[in-house]
Amino acid sequence: MSGILYLVFLHPEILMGIKIFQLGRIYAWIDPESYKSGEGFNLIKALLAIGSGGVSGYKGSGVYVPEAHTDFIFSVIASKYGFLGSSILITIYFFLISGMVKLALDVKNSFESYLCVGVVSMIFFHIFENIGMNIGLLPITGIPLPFISYGGSSLMGNMLAIGLIFSISYRKRAFMFGIKRNLLKRGHLFVMNY
Repeated sequence: MSGILYLVFLHPEILMGIKIFQLGRIYAWIDPESYKSGEGFNLIKALLAIGSGGVSGYKGSGVYVPEAHTDFIFSVIASKYGFLGSSILITIYFFLISGMVKLALDVKNSFESYLCVGVVSMIFFHIFENIGMNIGLLPITGIPLPFISYGGSSLMGNMLAIGLIFSISYRKRAFMFGIKRNLLKRGHLFVMNY
């Protein structure tokens, strides 16, 4: 196994026909200081911006972060609002995901439950990947931060997914707490038909 890993990382042209420059993002992720003029430039700037935010944010001009409105929006938030602002953002995402997980556990239809789990997985993966690549935990892949990063197709896809969740939530509430069903039991259905 170690021999295969050696060939993959040090001599990829022998095993897979891949050139060295194609693995530049992986190498820059492992050692960004060695690639600071190339592939590691964005990661180093993002880490500097996050570090300059401190606890409550840096109010000066800050660190220049390339692609700040797309891939590295979390580093800009951490720079401007600090640890507290970043924690608030992660807490909002936590409440969003926990509400969808609760809905997935409460619905009776298995299709709706699987749909909720799929949306939760998609949004959680995007959040984890984007924040992870901003703090150097994961390699830079270009995955946007849901509902915050610039990009029309990402925003539209996330809005459609949340719309599906709202539809499931609305139908669940309509059947559980419906006034019509309660009035039908009492024999007062004519009140609903006005």
